[in-house]
Amino acid sequence: MESIKRLRESKEFAVGVVFLGVFADITVYSVIIPIIPFVLDSIEQPETWVGILLAAYGMGIIAGSALFWLLVEKKVVNKKVGMILSLGVTLAAVLLFAFAQSIAALVCARLLQGISSCGVWVLGLSYVADVYANDQKNFGLVMSIIFSGMSFGQLIGPPVSGWLYGINTKDPYWFCIALVFVDLIGRFLIADVPASPDTDTVATQLDLPSLASANSDTIIHSPALLLVATKERPAALYSIDTLTNIPTTLTSKDVFIARTSDDGVEFSFRNIGRARLLLVTCVFCVIIATCLTQIEPTLPLYLNNRFGYNSGQIGTLWLAFVIPNVFGSVFGGTMYDKYGIRRVCCVAMPAAAIMLGLLAIPGPTDTIAYVACMLAFSGIAFGGVFAPIAPAIAAAVPKEFYVGAYVAMNISYSIGTSVGPIVGAFLYQNIGFMWQMLAFALFLVACIPLIFLMPVSAAPSAATAEISSNAKNNKTRGETLMALKMRNEI
Repeated sequence: MESIKRLRESKEFAVGVVFLGVFADITVYSVIIPIIPFVLDSIEQPETWVGILLAAYGMGIIAGSALFWLLVEKKVVNKKVGMILSLGVTLAAVLLFAFAQSIAALVCARLLQGISSCGVWVLGLSYVADVYANDQKNFGLVMSIIFSGMSFGQLIGPPVSGWLYGINTKDPYWFCIALVFVDLIGRFLIADVPASPDTDTVATQLDLPSLASANSDTIIHSPALLLVATKERPAALYSIDTLTNIPTTLTSKDVFIARTSDDGVEFSFRNIGRARLLLVTCVFCVIIATCLTQIEPTLPLYLNNRFGYNSGQIGTLWLAFVIPNVFGSVFGGTMYDKYGIRRVCCVAMPAAAIMLGLLAIPGPTDTIAYVACMLAFSGIAFGGVFAPIAPAIAAAVPKEFYVGAYVAMNISYSIGTSVGPIVGAFLYQNIGFMWQMLAFALFLVACIPLIFLMPVSAAPSAATAEISSNAKNNKTRGETLMALKMRNEI
């Protein structure tokens, strides 16, 4: 029993469960999407409803992100319970799809599917971030492994959907239900989410002494944010990386770590807007998601028009992108752990732009082999540039704000995946595939300066060292920041 308990509480088991959750979520999504036109036909509805059903899923993501964030932040449920409840919503969505007899039922099913996805994409990712809060050296690799579940889901879902639907129209839904129950077992078995750190825990993590003075001011510090509450002013959240608006009257005697609940310090999306690193990372997420998904509706059309490929051949060729994307993601996550998001993206983002440009230009032999090769290199580049986003989100905020941060990331990704296909399809219809790819390649190039707003290193200690270095060059604020340095000299 003791060994089982250790397994349930292990980091590896948590990563495995969340990986399974991501895989199951994307597999269910990929199984259902290809059969939506047939479902619409069975209830005698036009295919124009496909766009509305896609929009309903995006609305569900936004609603689900807000819902699960409120449930966890208000302590109605913890992250584990929220993840379990989300699978109940997934089950309801699949059953609605299976037995829908009206368009209203299908719209409701897509809304529920969007809501349920937030269980793993918000709570699951924040759960893993909690588990690895004190072990950041491999966090990028861990997140890239979890995100590879998305690629595997995209790989398996469509062919399974087509094969099962050909046997029996209800079989794809039974497959999804079976996968949900397997996922449910894992979520029941994981240990409860680690509680938010108390006074002593925070003091240990930040390497600051806990000075128990009831009259002292309160400071909670992370590499990205500075939360200050004083007797004269209400709590305020500062973006410490910009070194602006920081009080200059504090001394080392004022510095101590206190429980946020004891002091009534709360965090909201109004304050999250002041976290510059989080905002930059979310904008970056929108950009990459847009460029990554713009090709999805147009590549099949291009392959069909240029090479006469059918759906089966197109699906097989898509593997040339998906499989290298997994390896690119793992490599990008590993490099994030060593070099941080800025250095990784400085290489991967220009590479992704170049690959889109090369994909647009017909090869010297104008064969499908050239297209497959360019898709493979594009998969590697986009995997590398997308991998650092999830760990960088966690690095941008203190531990107790992980859920809100991943809500912001989930909404950002949803915006990108909604805008990308629409813009891509519009450009394809008006200027063709080549100019569509070149337009997005130039868009990526134009966004490269955004990289330099990101932190140099992912490691909290390195970020703190950078802050301390900046303080030495600013005599006015130097004394203040010296009081905030994470050293035992205080």
